Parts: sequence; C-alpha cells; structure tokens
Amino acid sequence: MLFAPRRRGRFPSLSLDFLKIKPPNNPWFDFFLSFRDNIANHFVKKGYIYDWTWQGLAFERVCLEHARQIKKALGVAGVATSVSSWRLPGDGAGRHGAQIDLVISRADNVTNLCEMKFCQDEYGIDAEEAGKLRKRVEAFRRETGTKGGIHLTFVTPYGVKRNKYWNLVQSEVTLDDLFADA
Repeated sequence: MLFAPRRRGRFPSLSLDFLKIKPPNNPWFDFFLSFRDNIANHFVKKGYIYDWTWQGLAFERVCLEHARQIKKALGVAGVATSVSSWRLPGDGAGRHGAQIDLVISRADNVTNLCEMKFCQDEYGIDAEEAGKLRKRVEAFRRETGTKGGIHLTFVTPYGVKRNKYWNLVQSEVTLDDLFADA
C-alpha cells in the first residue's frame, strides 16, 4: 500500500548523485563533510546566511537511493514490499502535521516507519523527541487505518544512542548498511 498525502504538496528534494560513490572504508563521509565545509565557506565569504538543514536533506536523499540496502539490513529483502513516504499536513486549528521519511509496507503485515537523521555521532533521542515520535506513529496509524505491526526504524550514520528512550526504536540502519553492497 502506498501512503500519499491527503492534500497535494511538494517535498523538497536535493540530488547529490556524487554521494553514490563509495571508496573503500567509507571515506565518502569525510569527503561529504569537506564538501559541506567548502560550500559553507563560500556562502560565508559572500555574506549569505547559510542554512545547515541541507545536510539532512542530502542524507535523506542518499537513504532513499539505497532503499534496497535498507530492506536488506532490516532482513526483509525477500519480502514483497512497497516503498513510499507519508505526510499529514497540519490543519491550523491545533492538529500538528507529521511526516515519515520512508515507509516500507511489507507483505507480512508489518510497516517500517523510517526516520532518517543525519548527525556526526550516535543519534540521541530526548524526552521531547520521544513524545513527537509516539504522536507521529499514532497519527500514521489513525490516518492510514493500518492494523498490522508498526516498527519504528532509524537510519543514521552511526546508530542510535542507548538511553532511556532508545527502546522506542525497533530497528536501526547505519551508514555501513547503506553501502554494504553498493
């Protein structure tokens, strides 16, 4: 089942195809950071305000280009799946919007809701984000009518930090998984 927004909307998309290249031992990550710094220096020298959110968008794009490897890392490469994203716009009257970066709907009646988070260390979930994640999962279940299991999956460069909120995450995929057989 593909999950589409109820209202038409556009998602920002950033294509950095050079990130598909994976030299041995993942030095692409160092290249990525070096490229980011060079771009940032250019914008700073020109007097522009530089917004770092493009790193997250670029990481999301890399993840979406490697959906096959994500499914393999989750152990569902042989299961029939559909891959999509999901968005619930806010209504301006108190209902907050929600977005799921990658939804993997599986034939075994389980849906992986994949959150893609770019960071330079293990990703830590705090109390505020834990609440947002719970609300996002509930909104997805309510709005899509999903009756099966929902697994919250994090895709990050270095995994999820083990803390008291880590138990919300059923599975995680790291950068090494994304480029396992690229």
